[in-house]
Amino acid sequence: MPYANYEDVKKYRENNKEKRYKQAKIWRENNKEYCKENNKKYQLENKETLKEKRKQKYDENREKILEHAKTDPNTIRRSRIQNWKRIGVKCDNFNELYDKYINTKKCEICNIDLVEGNKTNEKKCLDHDHQTGNFRNVLCNKCNNERWRGYNKINWKEKETCECGCIISKINLLRHKESKKHIELMKHLKK
Repeated sequence: MPYANYEDVKKYRENNKEKRYKQAKIWRENNKEYCKENNKKYQLENKETLKEKRKQKYDENREKILEHAKTDPNTIRRSRIQNWKRIGVKCDNFNELYDKYINTKKCEICNIDLVEGNKTNEKKCLDHDHQTGNFRNVLCNKCNNERWRGYNKINWKEKETCECGCIISKINLLRHKESKKHIELMKHLKK
């Protein structure tokens, strides 16, 4: 039934929101490829406009976004795991490691109560082997620093020549052997 004016159309849309939403959802499900192509095409044609809109939305909601990032458990988890990966921690299941980290309340060496934060000696730290990247313990900042200092007093200045010809400190040798530079040099030497 055609509508005589826009007000009738508007009223129909308001009264049938759920029905229209379900119909649109079914149509999108049946036409996934078409929707995907159109979406890709739209994004390519409007790249700059979309970028500006995202920037504008971020600028308008910056405080909310930052507050959400500080308080949302999933965002905190994802951020912390990304940071561990960035500093070289290796683990089969980072979610289990995160749960262990969160549930640890006492330092595994000196047994003091751990706190969240950045400035204190009681700060919770994830201790890992800097050569292999393997997780060792959840420690307080003080014990983590002492372990690091003690470990590095022995190995920090000792150098070793890698088979590719690079002179590397012993502490970084394993990490170096996984690097692109080492792999490229080894390919070149084998030829």
